[in-house]
Amino acid sequence: MGNQQGADAPRSTNQGAPPEEGQGSFTENLWMVSCRPFDDTCSVFSENTILFQPDTRLLSNSYEYGYDRENQSHVVQDTITANLLDLDNQSGSVSARAREPFPSNSTVLVYVHGFRQTYEKVFRVVDHLRNRTHDMLTVVGMLWPCHVKHAAYLKARDKAKLASKKLRLALQYMLARGNKVHVFAHSLGTRVALGALLDSGLFQYGEGEMGDLFLAAGAVASDSLGERGEFPAHRVAAETIVVYHSTKDDVLRQALPMVEAIPALVSGRARAETKALGYKGPTGDVHAKVRPIDCTATVYMHRIHVYLASPQVNGPLLEACGMADLVCFVDGQSTSVLNEGPFSPSTHHDEFVRQTSKYLYDNDSPSLGPCVLEPEPMSPQHSEQEADSDDETSMVL
Repeated sequence: MGNQQGADAPRSTNQGAPPEEGQGSFTENLWMVSCRPFDDTCSVFSENTILFQPDTRLLSNSYEYGYDRENQSHVVQDTITANLLDLDNQSGSVSARAREPFPSNSTVLVYVHGFRQTYEKVFRVVDHLRNRTHDMLTVVGMLWPCHVKHAAYLKARDKAKLASKKLRLALQYMLARGNKVHVFAHSLGTRVALGALLDSGLFQYGEGEMGDLFLAAGAVASDSLGERGEFPAHRVAAETIVVYHSTKDDVLRQALPMVEAIPALVSGRARAETKALGYKGPTGDVHAKVRPIDCTATVYMHRIHVYLASPQVNGPLLEACGMADLVCFVDGQSTSVLNEGPFSPSTHHDEFVRQTSKYLYDNDSPSLGPCVLEPEPMSPQHSEQEADSDDETSMVL
């Protein structure tokens, strides 16, 4: 993508100019960073790291199992983008930077995906986060070559190191514009995020500052944040490191110790320490800024949408972004994570869908009253579709 031409490169509008009618639809608070081409292999780095605005027509409000990938209007390679910026070759001119459209002096939330995540899947999460926050902050999705085949996990893991450098480059740009930046990472994306912030000098950079780091279903060792771990917490540029973990995450319980066995032997790490951070929570001596949250009661599987639907997860995330009144919904009411009522795992997918713009963003603010539509219990057919979906399987990390 970026300066590349051909099938892997998205079509782009003129930088700074609105697209012609019928060409694309964009929102000023939704952005993507990509260091990989726009194809389904998700296995190689692109020549450049690009910041851009994605075409929201293609996938907005499309978190559906009936999504038709063969539909010509949904071909990702034909995605239209606007305001492309090559982060590897930024202008040093202050006046030129001032004209760049990316928001400044605002709050930014960066989402870092995990293993086997295509463009469509990442976009759905980013679009959900934008709608969940009522367009009151800038949401950025970070695309990196995470591979799509189960057997390629170790290849994806190896690419996390370079992906971390690409993410750090993007964070530097956002911070230089005076923004406060929070990072939310899922699964193998936690390795990318931690690598980007470790010994990075980004606690304060330019006019901006790093906010909190949120790690959901972390596919790193449980002792990673300890003083002798791979990512000592005091060296990670974040005000607070929130660790979401669940003992109902069978992917982390069963698959991670197996696939991490070889790296563990190479590094000399004890077998027991390959238990995942996202399953067991942080172990060992950790810095006081590490905040573990046991989500076992509301997170029953590894999938990102289950985490996002949990009030234990979206509560601290939204509060950190200054949106305590949007913390969570329980029975159609906005409520604080501190006084939440019963939350049934069977409604997680419906809660995720309900929080997208079709149900939430286009209605009144939740602080003004209850949501119009109530979630329905997940049907048996829906549960089967969820179990069979290629979005998450026993090896998706």
